[in-house]
Amino acid sequence: MSEINLGDPSSFNKIYQEFNGPIFSFVSRLVKDLHEAQDITSNTFAKLWKLHDRFESLQNIKAFLYVTSRNACIDYFRTKKRRREVEEQLAHILKDNNPTMDDEAIAEKRVILYEKLQTLPFQCKQIFLMLLQGKNSAEIAAELNITTHHVHVQTNIAKKKLIEILRNL
Repeated sequence: MSEINLGDPSSFNKIYQEFNGPIFSFVSRLVKDLHEAQDITSNTFAKLWKLHDRFESLQNIKAFLYVTSRNACIDYFRTKKRRREVEEQLAHILKDNNPTMDDEAIAEKRVILYEKLQTLPFQCKQIFLMLLQGKNSAEIAAELNITTHHVHVQTNIAKKKLIEILRNL
C-alpha cells in the first residue's frame, strides 16, 4: 500500500487492472452510455492518482472508486436533466409563438434560433451556450470567473433577446 502512497506507477497500474473493469461495469449500468461510462471511469482513476497519498488501505481505495464514480454518475444525470429542461423551455417558447407548429417546424426554428444565438454579445452567448450544455449558474460563474449574479443578468439578457428574435420568426 505504501508504494501507491509514494506515487509508484506500477502500484497504481495494479489497482487500475484490478478495479477498472468492475468500476466501468458499475458506471455503464447506471448511465447506459458506453462513451460516458468510459469518461467517468477514466476521470475516477485520474482523481485516484491525484489523491494517491491519502489512502491507507486497498479497502479505502475501493470505496473511493465506487463513491467517486457514483457521484460522477449523479452529476451526469443532473447535467443531462438541466440540458433537457433548457431544450424543453426553448421548444415551449417556440410553440408559444405558434401553437399549431409541428415538430419539424420546431426543428427548423431551432436551427434559426441557434444561428441567431451567434448574434448575441459574446459573454451573453457564452453563458447561454453553457446553460444549454447543462451547467448551472455556479459552475458557469466559477469557469468564467464572474459572479452568479452576473450570470443571471446575462442569462436574462439572452432570453429577452432570443424571445424577441422568436417573435419575429
